[in-house]
This record gives sequence, C-alpha cells and structure tokens, in this order.
Amino acid sequence: MSKKIKLAGMVAMLSMTFVSCSNDELKEAYQGEKITFTTKVGASRAQVINGVADLESFRVHAETDPKGENPFIDHKLAIKASEDNSTGIYKLEQEIMWPDDAEEIEFWAYGPEGVGKPTHDGGTLHFSNFSPDKEPSNQKDLVVAYTKSKKTSGAVPLNFHHALSQVEVRAKCGDGNKHVKIKSAWIANLNSEGNLWYDSKASENNYMSWKFDNNPSKQFYGESFSDAIQLSDTYQGLLAEHTNEKKEAKKGNSLMMLPQNIVALNENMDNKGVYIVMLCRIESHHKGSYIDYGTAGDAFVQDADDKSFHHHQLYPQPKNGGYDEDAYGYTCVPITAPEGKWESGKKYIYKLDFFYNGSGGGILPPTDPGLPDGGEETPGIDPGHPVVQEPISFTVEVEGWTEAEDVEQPSMK
Repeated sequence: MSKKIKLAGMVAMLSMTFVSCSNDELKEAYQGEKITFTTKVGASRAQVINGVADLESFRVHAETDPKGENPFIDHKLAIKASEDNSTGIYKLEQEIMWPDDAEEIEFWAYGPEGVGKPTHDGGTLHFSNFSPDKEPSNQKDLVVAYTKSKKTSGAVPLNFHHALSQVEVRAKCGDGNKHVKIKSAWIANLNSEGNLWYDSKASENNYMSWKFDNNPSKQFYGESFSDAIQLSDTYQGLLAEHTNEKKEAKKGNSLMMLPQNIVALNENMDNKGVYIVMLCRIESHHKGSYIDYGTAGDAFVQDADDKSFHHHQLYPQPKNGGYDEDAYGYTCVPITAPEGKWESGKKYIYKLDFFYNGSGGGILPPTDPGLPDGGEETPGIDPGHPVVQEPISFTVEVEGWTEAEDVEQPSMK
C-alpha cells in the first residue's frame, strides 16, 4: 500500500460584520464597538468548500463570560453583504455591539446553511446524530470554527475546519485484452451517524471530537451511473470529484463521510467490515471474426465497431452459454485506511487495479441485505472467492487540507 501526502490549498481572508435583533435593554447593555470577524477555511476540492468565497452563509452562536440568561448570539445566520461579496462583509439583521460587562466571549460557527442545528449543552455545542446524505451529490462539506476572544478593536479570527473526510474511488484495467465495465460503485458498512462535539481542549484536532454509539448503524454510500463506465489503462473516477472534461474523465461525486475507524471485511466475511462493491461485467477481447471462432451457442459476439475482434463474456457467468450484453454481477475489494482510520479534513483516494500486476476481477461480496442494485446470481462461486482470476489490488493516497498565506483584510464600511 502506498501513502502519498499532498498539501494543497487556497484560503481567502475576509472581514465580516455580524448583526442581530436588539431591544432597548440590549441597546443599553451593549455599548461599544461592533463585533467583526476575519475568517479562513482550509482548502478542499470538488463539491466541497474551497474557501470563504464559496461559503454562501453560516451560523454563529456566542456566550459571554460571565454567562447571561440568554445566549449572546443565538445561532444567527450570517450572509454575504453583497451579491459579488466585493466588500468581504457578512451581515445579520441588526448590529451587535461588544458588551461592557463581559470579560470574554466564546464563539462557535458552522456552515454551510442547511447542515443542521447543533445543541448547546454542557458548556459547548454538539451536533447529535449527524448523518451524510445518502445521495453523494446532496452531501454537504460541514465546516466548523471555535474561538474565545476578549474585547478587541480588531476583528475576531474564525478559523473554519472541515469536519468530515472526503473519499474518492478510481479504477483502471491493466490488461488490454480485458474489458471491464462498471455500472455502479458503493462503499459498504460505513458508520452512518455520529455526534460531533466542539471540544475547547482538543486544539490538536481543531477543537473537534467525533463520538459514536457502541453499535452504530451501517450504510452503503455510492451511486449508480446513467452509462456504464468502461475502464482503461489510466485511472477513471467512479466515486470522484468533477474533473476537467478535456481529460475525458468521467464526471462524478466524491463522498463526504464521517471520520471513523476503517476495518476491512475479513476472509470469513462475517465481521461487517468495510469494502468497495461494484456492479460490473468483465469480457475478454480477442482478434478474430465471429465466423472464425466457435458456434452460435458460445458466449461471445463480434465487435460491432471492428469486425476483426470479438468478445467473450467472462463475468457474470453466461446463462445457457449465451452472450448477454445487459448482464452485470457484483465484485468487491475489502479496504483499509492509513493508520486504520479516516480523519477530519483529509481526502482519501482509493485506486483500484483490475488485472494489473497479478490482480484480477475481484471477489464475490457477502450476501448483505440492501445491496443497492440488482446483479446476476453467480452459481458456482462462493462469497469471498474470485470472480475472474484473482482479487483486485488497491493503493490509497492521502491529501491533507492546509491553509495558504493570509491575504490582506478588506477595509470595513
């Protein structure tokens, strides 16, 4: 297994003004300078947030020290002050001023809008039963920030961090005489719910702490493709970010998953371990015309584009010896992760190798209920055994999100 660390990123530093509803009592108590913020967001890719410019809105919660009866800022929405964000300012409904009687203010922020509302209890905020959407295209990149600040004439820094793990799956076929077509791809047996706590003592983990039930619910995450993807000798995206069309790569979606321990499916297939499962078909591709080879009952067909080639159906196994271009069956590969876990703010790229350096077409997955797409039955092959030749091999690359240099803070209006 190879592990490559790549650091990439772009950060925008913007100044924001937060305002809120106030009454006469508030006007009397909060006499001072307006509260403003600078923000930055660790870099990312695909449908996830690339920086503050991509963060259309977020919410802020704040408590004073000593604490008042009510939150100082109660989950108020911050939006861009201008459509093009030319001012770099975000605003609420009315101005909120620094209170004179508070020694320190504790700030929590989270976004984008629609990720859910955390609960404030035990002196901090937490998201209960947070679950990524089952549809990859609907998954949101949850970003969170936490800081404490004394009254300042400058802006309070809000440093957002990515709370989830980004996961991609790519694949290639290393044998020019094999055709591998993928109709869907999923990652099985992932934790589907977790509790995210803001932890003021966990500065080494960007003030985040994920907690899970003793017996967390499991879920398949992935998608089916409108057109089957035929693998080539270069890696193509199955579950992957949007790629430049000029590279002729398949467009798709990476996954935004809960950080969690990754234990591979075992040989006995009874530990509810993690694996990548694909609905696929495998053919051999040979020179020779239909007339030159076999009889009408054999499971091959002449190439429609090049009459000097023909195809044999290898998997799923042909029924009654007949070639069926619509037949697809399941194959899978158990996976692990560097250090045995996915971490917040990191991107994991799984690269699957079909028929390359001794690998083959994968193994038959366990008969888990709820496999998303219907595949052909595979008589004569037991779960855990290869469907064609040998198991699939894979490597994992890890990309860390990092912050770029701060840019000049725009002036306030």
